[in-house]
Amino acid sequence: MTTQSDPGEPGDDVPPAAPSLAELYLRTAHRIRRRSAPSYEQFGLTESQARALRVISRYSRPRMADLAQALEVVPRSITSMVDTLEAAGFVAREPDPTDRRATIVVLTAAGRSVLEQVGRMRAEAAEQLFAKLSGDEQGELRRLLEVLDSGEEPLPSRRPRGR
Repeated sequence: MTTQSDPGEPGDDVPPAAPSLAELYLRTAHRIRRRSAPSYEQFGLTESQARALRVISRYSRPRMADLAQALEVVPRSITSMVDTLEAAGFVAREPDPTDRRATIVVLTAAGRSVLEQVGRMRAEAAEQLFAKLSGDEQGELRRLLEVLDSGEEPLPSRRPRGR
């Protein structure tokens, strides 16, 4: 068996490769998600369900099919997710007034309240992580992320209410 202290072995003195920018970015995003997990669990939500609530809020009354597309899941998966959120009292289903075959998903007052609380806790988790950076460093990180975000294909826009 070879150990690090064995002299003369090829590769023993080679330091591990530095992580790529993408890897560092993904690790940071993962840390924010991991630190946010207790806020989801406090309300009986999974990360996916919390994300669905955010998307429902952002799109304001999406059709089930549009919600599935926005979350990049198959329609039958969104049905069971909405079933769970509805049973918890966070969303309600309504018929689409423009298409009787479609169903719209709306946040309930309880869903808005939970989303607001989870959002605050998520922001606090991110703030704790970014507190390692000085104010100037945070500003520079923001500026750099905005540069990366500018000129890219925009994220899907919000759907008009009632559609």
